[in-house]
Amino acid sequence: MRRKDFLPWLKQHSERLVEYGKKIARQQGRPYEYRQGRFKKEKFVHELIRKDGLDVGLVAVLCVQETCSAVKLKYGEGKPR
Repeated sequence: MRRKDFLPWLKQHSERLVEYGKKIARQQGRPYEYRQGRFKKEKFVHELIRKDGLDVGLVAVLCVQETCSAVKLKYGEGKPR
């Protein structure tokens, strides 16, 4: 895959994952939460479990935008790939 094609490909597949997560949350009647920046996921989940009285099953689907870049292109023979 050419370097210039990788980030658009990644964005397309990321959006598919987001849509799938939203679908699962809807089907299970559970919240879908999108958050940016610092977010204490464990605390959020524990509060939902307590508030909703859950003991089994899906608690929520979390979509959290990380604050650092997760993709970095590396140069070298046979790269980037």
